[in-house]
Amino acid sequence: MLRAFLEEMFESNRWRKLLIDLSATHKDSALLMYCLQKISKRGHHREIAKRINQSDYFGVFNSMLAAELTVVGKLAVGGNGESGAKSDDGSTGIDSILADLKRTCSSTSYTYLYAIEVLNDLVHKVKTKKMPDGPKTAGLLRAVRKWDRLREELEDLMMNPPAAGGASKLNPLARKRRVDVALNVSDLYQRQRRRLDPTSDAYTSGDGSRFRRKSPNDLLRDTLDTAVVSLLKNHSLGIQVDKQLADDLLKVAYGGSSDIIGDVLIANPSAIKALLENLFRPGSKRNRNLEVKQKCARLIALAVLASERSVKVASSGDESSSEKRDDPEDQLRKALEKGSQVCEQVENMVTFTVTESASDKDTASPGRY
Repeated sequence: MLRAFLEEMFESNRWRKLLIDLSATHKDSALLMYCLQKISKRGHHREIAKRINQSDYFGVFNSMLAAELTVVGKLAVGGNGESGAKSDDGSTGIDSILADLKRTCSSTSYTYLYAIEVLNDLVHKVKTKKMPDGPKTAGLLRAVRKWDRLREELEDLMMNPPAAGGASKLNPLARKRRVDVALNVSDLYQRQRRRLDPTSDAYTSGDGSRFRRKSPNDLLRDTLDTAVVSLLKNHSLGIQVDKQLADDLLKVAYGGSSDIIGDVLIANPSAIKALLENLFRPGSKRNRNLEVKQKCARLIALAVLASERSVKVASSGDESSSEKRDDPEDQLRKALEKGSQVCEQVENMVTFTVTESASDKDTASPGRY
């Protein structure tokens, strides 16, 4: 009798909202928890996401994450993954889905960790699976690109929460904790740990302990990964790039091929964003050190070349088929430096103080528009 009565309540939009609100207020109620789980199983995840913090209910959060990632993947496979696309029932746009999903996944450390691991697992399984060419495979690869982009946006949101989302309310310790969680979960940090293999023959016994003698290449990769971690952390805390950090980022180029620098940067778009802001962001955030700006411009140029290289390899399967240019890295670096210089000159030269708006009949004068 009670179950039939509850089932009728689950069908009503008004009753669902009331039950969701009551479950958020009375978290210890077994009956309300049962109702919340049943509402979740019926697919009303967005109603739940808009009214309560699902991080308090892992079962509900897990169901929501699986359902929403499925919807995002289907929209991408169907070619509707662009901004403004609608879900199957046409009721919810993908922008709204992604906004709710990112907010919920970044609300706590464990929901962020769980979401990142799920996304990494999804992407890894598809990329390592052998699939025949065809429309089905092409659609699945579009879904993978959407999931991969979602992972990047989640990482950026965790490290740089928007002011509208309460970033200004976070004290420095809480903000630093979010950044540390995001970076410790990231591949930049975990990759350094994976290079340490205690079962490897490269380990030798010394004073009773076991350690590995890293190769020079390993040491350079560790330096690069650590430098990118420092770049992301400093940027999220409002600290500019200094000469030492720029040198660490470019150290691999001095010891070997510079291609790896670009590959690491395009795998971490937040790092490219931090470098661009050091060159172009107006006001006090702009980096005034000429030497540092030149190195930031070179790093961005390496990222652009790496992106072009990966696109051409993916389309033709042959990196050697790419168009050859005369020192493209130097050309890009100079163009970026010139652009940064022009922006700085315009910023210093043009300063308007708008005192009032000119009417349609008035002639515009300096300081008026």
